[in-house]
Amino acid sequence: GNLLICPEGQSQPAANSPAKFYSGAFRLALEADVEPYILPIALAGFDRRYKDSLLVAVIQKPFRVSEAMATTGETDLRQFLDSYRQRFAVAVREAQELSRKAQSDVPVGDPAERRSA
Repeated sequence: GNLLICPEGQSQPAANSPAKFYSGAFRLALEADVEPYILPIALAGFDRRYKDSLLVAVIQKPFRVSEAMATTGETDLRQFLDSYRQRFAVAVREAQELSRKAQSDVPVGDPAERRSA
């Protein structure tokens, strides 16, 4: 089965995203009998009312934590998560920019009208 986890573990303003990742979900992935893929999804537009914005998701390539750590040469999970957070922030900024652009390209009005625009 699939499991959805927000590794930031806290609610905060979108401008501060991504926050420091908690390691629990990543430790669980590393300790699983069959290591699952992590599918990073950067969201933007969720910080405003849905009728006033468009939700954007930037879906990145899935990875296994152990393989990503080996590729980057990192052996400490905390070190890996801190460096991965910096890389993930690029996707967050992309999603935020896409959300801003989409918002400026969509006519103001009823959300049902916007979905058909």
